[in-house]
This record gives sequence, C-alpha cells and structure tokens, in this order.
Amino acid sequence: MTKKIIIANWKANKPFDSALAWVSDHYNDLAALAQTHTLVLCPDFVTIAGLKKIAPNTVHIGAQDCSEHEIGPWTGQVPALSLAQAGCTLCIIGHTETQKLYPQSTELLIKKTYILWHNNIIPIICVSTHQQAQQLCQQLAQKKLEKQELIIAFEPKEAIGAQSLAPEKIKEVIYLIQEQAQLLLPQISCRILYGGGVHEKNISELAAIDTIDGFLVGSASLDFQKLKKIVLSLKK
Repeated sequence: MTKKIIIANWKANKPFDSALAWVSDHYNDLAALAQTHTLVLCPDFVTIAGLKKIAPNTVHIGAQDCSEHEIGPWTGQVPALSLAQAGCTLCIIGHTETQKLYPQSTELLIKKTYILWHNNIIPIICVSTHQQAQQLCQQLAQKKLEKQELIIAFEPKEAIGAQSLAPEKIKEVIYLIQEQAQLLLPQISCRILYGGGVHEKNISELAAIDTIDGFLVGSASLDFQKLKKIVLSLKK
C-alpha cells in the first residue's frame, strides 16, 4: 500500500526553542515513524530552517503559507524562494484559519501554487467543500500545466478544532474531489487528504476510509505520543 501523508500543522503553538527541543527529544522515534509513512512538520516561518538542520533527513519540513509575490519590495512577506532555501519541501495554502485573517480567492491560491511549483515545493491547498475543490480544478485546468505534484486537503470549516465529520460524509466528499482532479487534471499527481478534528481517538475510524491519502493534523500533532499513535494506526 502507498504510504500515507501525515502533515503536522503546529500553527503558532510551538515557538522556536520548544519546537527544536521537541524534535531533539524525539529524534529517533521521528526517524522510525518517517520510515512507515510520509511525515511532514509545519512550524512557524522562523523555525523552518532551524528544524531542518536538526530533524531526521526522512522527515519533511513544510510551511503554513507563502507570499503570492516573488522577491521584491513586499514588506512582511515570506517568498517561496526563501522557504525553499530554508529546506521547505511542502507548503500549506488557503487554510481556514488563514482565510479568516487574510481572505484569499481561488485565483490567488493558484498564483501561489505556481510560485511554489517554480521553487520545487509541493502545494497543499486547503478546501472546505467539494464545490471549492471543483472550482480550483476547473481554473487550474485552464492553465498551462506540466507534470507536477499537488495535495488537496479537504478541511470542512465546521470540523476545525472540533469533532471530525461523520466518516460517510468524508468519504463522499473525498470521492467527489478525487473524481474532479482525475477528470480535469490528468497530468497532475494529486493526492487528497482530510483535515479537521483528526486525533488519536478517531484515527482508526478515519483510516478505514481507504480513499484518503493522508491527514492534516492540528492540535493532536503537538503531543508526540498522540502523533505517534496516529501514524502507527495507519496501515502500511
């Protein structure tokens, strides 16, 4: 079976020192977990480079967002080139919490997607409905596309920081997103994740939905033992 992708979105919960200490304390276990499934740690911007230096080589480091601008006079922005040079290989864009603070259109997310691809970073685009995913796929299909990797994370707003949706509903939406991606973006290697209320107590139930390629994990990823249980609950 193909490895699942587990993305630990730490949000603003682990400042620099605590993030590095967390990885250092669990180095061997992290290396072992990363042999079973693809493990991605997404700290805040300033922690990315430091984490990359001390994390096992098998653990991927991701970002929680990026600028829609290339290098230039954009005060306060973090360009994808800086993320790439810091060792980032994946990047979340369009997360529900980010959208609340800084609303971003589908067009803007697509612009960020191309910038990330240009810098050899895999975009993780968050969508809250299958209609939003359909719109994304439709607009991407109108662009000039080369063979690239893309991750779409289904992240229903009502499940962020709360209980997960019913597995039947998740399975239905995941299927619809996969159908649209395969139909409209046949040249793109697209994997579909689920995020929203994912934790160690419901992961076995969620993992039974075999069409899901992985999970975007929030608060449960802050506790190493909870993250370990999530990863080990997945079939190899």
